[in-house]
Amino acid sequence: MKWELKSYDKNYLVSKSSEFGESKLISRLLLNRGVNTKEKVNKFLNSDKKDIHNPFLFEDMENAVKRIQKAGKNKEKIIVYGDYDVDGISGVAYLVMMLRRLGLNVDYYIPNRVHKGTGINKHVLAFLKKWDAKLFITVDTSINNLEEILMLKNRGIDIIITDHHRQTGIFENEEENFGVLTINPKSSKNYPNKFLSGSGVAFKLADAVYETYGANKKILYDYLDIIMIGTVADVVPMTDENRFIIKKGLSNLKKTKIKGLKYIINYLKINPKNITTSDIGFFVAPIFNALGRIDNSKIVVNFFIQEDDFKLFSIIEEMKRA
Repeated sequence: MKWELKSYDKNYLVSKSSEFGESKLISRLLLNRGVNTKEKVNKFLNSDKKDIHNPFLFEDMENAVKRIQKAGKNKEKIIVYGDYDVDGISGVAYLVMMLRRLGLNVDYYIPNRVHKGTGINKHVLAFLKKWDAKLFITVDTSINNLEEILMLKNRGIDIIITDHHRQTGIFENEEENFGVLTINPKSSKNYPNKFLSGSGVAFKLADAVYETYGANKKILYDYLDIIMIGTVADVVPMTDENRFIIKKGLSNLKKTKIKGLKYIINYLKINPKNITTSDIGFFVAPIFNALGRIDNSKIVVNFFIQEDDFKLFSIIEEMKRA
């Protein structure tokens, strides 16, 4: 990648440097990003929880939360289905953890890239039948095949899609949504941050659910390091609320509540007090991705969720061999 700095009039750059309270180099970098006022500089450099947008700006969010509430009331099984990359895996782990803490009956399914392929196939349907699932939530992936949607619908399963990729297939330029609820910043007319990661969208769904339940949202932020890993790994723009997600997530890693992350940071010999996005992108994420590429993404979800030391050591040993 070739970085280019725009040229600015010397007096203008000196003026902006004085206004921003930053060096000329930093001011030039900020101007390159379109950060051209003191207010924008403060927001860019000092991201805060207040930068997190209202999750109900997503058009289908209210109905999605109502459907989850219904599942909770009726003790229905919810299956969270995610992509096998780091973004999808971390989003699945986070959403499962947060929904379980509300007492919801939740399990998850990550397709085995090698043996089972992608999409809603016979393996997924067998898994759903086994659990008598009634609600199917995707993370970091859409369902663009009408046949797949009808397979789920004909089995009495409702669908909530959470994704961040551009919508293609049956939903593209279609008014009919086939009863599927979609939470996707790319297809939303109202949601301002179009560059959330897939795990970031899962965070927004959890945020809306906790708000509706009147639950303490502190837990959402205490585990934001999971969402940060997915956000960094997916290389989305480090702008808007993504900046707070990354900032808060890195801060959490210093004293992470996730036992597995403590082990992996120790294994990689990274100082958690000085951990950076480069450490996540070049060392942490590739270990998780390796299992997703080879055979067993579900192990990585367990890695985030698991509390048993022996099982965690077993997972880490398998990661080393991947």
